[in-house]
Amino acid sequence: MTDILIVNSSSEEYGETATGYPLGVCYLAAAAETAGFGTAFFDSYRTPWPAARAGFEKILRETRPLAVGFSCLSFNRNSARDAARLVKNIDPGAVTIFGGPHATPMQDQILENYDADIVVRGEGEITLVEILRALKNGDPLDGVGGIGFKRDGAVVRTPDREFISDLDS
Repeated sequence: MTDILIVNSSSEEYGETATGYPLGVCYLAAAAETAGFGTAFFDSYRTPWPAARAGFEKILRETRPLAVGFSCLSFNRNSARDAARLVKNIDPGAVTIFGGPHATPMQDQILENYDADIVVRGEGEITLVEILRALKNGDPLDGVGGIGFKRDGAVVRTPDREFISDLDS
């Protein structure tokens, strides 16, 4: 079973000439897998969203994940927003999680204007594992540090999480 589908969202500006390796989302996938969660990955960073949409929909339907996590940078926020909307159209019960350099300072905007259930602020490796445990166990999210989520239409912000001190972990 797929617990989390991690998405390296399409770049709206760089297209096929973009370089770089999605190291941050790979760290997230490794953390989830190490904790025993079934993990799938979709990388459309170098593919404009209109061209990547069909592939994303296919993996979403094949994996039927409990949660879908989006790496959200400022220049790919629109494709991440559209992909989250597609998730909710296909499986309204799937939990959508946004994290990354755009999501962290723009938490309220994303929770209010995107199909986002949770926003992770700052480093996400430990936070993602705690979110997945809470979702699988039916526990409240209040005990997960470094996130924002909506409850009864209002944004709830948990205390910030400490930075990871042992970077080799």
